[in-house]
Amino acid sequence: MIDMKLWEHECSMVKRGQTLRFNHGDCPAGQDTRRRLYLTRPASSAGIVVAYCHNCQDKGILTDDSDKFKDFDKRPLMNERVPFSQPSTLVHDLANWPTMATQWRMSKGLTKAQVKAAHIAYDPDTHRVYLPIYDRVDENGAPYTETELTGFQLRRLEGTGAKYLNAYVDNEVKPYTRFNPNDKLMCFLVEDMASGLRLADVYGPNVGVVVNYGIKCTPEVLYANSNIHRGIVWLDNDSEHVIDQAAMIARTWGLISGVQCYEEELVADPKNCTTTQINDILKDWSGDL
Repeated sequence: MIDMKLWEHECSMVKRGQTLRFNHGDCPAGQDTRRRLYLTRPASSAGIVVAYCHNCQDKGILTDDSDKFKDFDKRPLMNERVPFSQPSTLVHDLANWPTMATQWRMSKGLTKAQVKAAHIAYDPDTHRVYLPIYDRVDENGAPYTETELTGFQLRRLEGTGAKYLNAYVDNEVKPYTRFNPNDKLMCFLVEDMASGLRLADVYGPNVGVVVNYGIKCTPEVLYANSNIHRGIVWLDNDSEHVIDQAAMIARTWGLISGVQCYEEELVADPKNCTTTQINDILKDWSGDL
């Protein structure tokens, strides 16, 4: 049994419905450097934390102050920052993905070729989809030789907890991915990799796409992608707040790039659009290009 008193501090960090991973010090199965100890606070029983080590298979349970977590953060966090540690057991062969991961891929409209090119994988340790964050990729999502891996996301497939676990190589990273990083292209900015892959697949090499990894207006990201002819911010448009953020990003991008930047606010969620709809959006915004 795991002595849970030794893990009280780490347990206090675990939110309702969340699982955090740690190196299991003094693991009886040998040194653990892969954060194989999982601490979980069940959403339905927030006053306890359950521990399980995937290295030695030892278990433990800690009962703490349930009042502290009563009605705490009932809505799961959309994003959670975690330390950068590349998963070591990634499954890249789509034939070996579980059904739920395959269903996620298909629901996002991602082809097998796109997943392979972009190095997307399934992480069995966390039961999440692994989405690498490269700074520069081609229209297929494949990184160039000089491309840098700046971080990765682990996308939740089921249950509660953070929708995305985000990990960056250092604290200075402002994550983005630029498809077709050529000068002076018309360029779309979207909020997630699935949308980026979808637009890049339809538009090909003659239109740029920036994945912003969320709806935050980050000047460093916009500056890094200011070599454009025109900018179109196309977020998922699933709330007034998202639409307001798109307008703010477009204004800031325009100031930084010195070119016209707009927001697409009539059509929602590019990854769920048909090819015809996506081509019509391009025609609407091409103007005199």
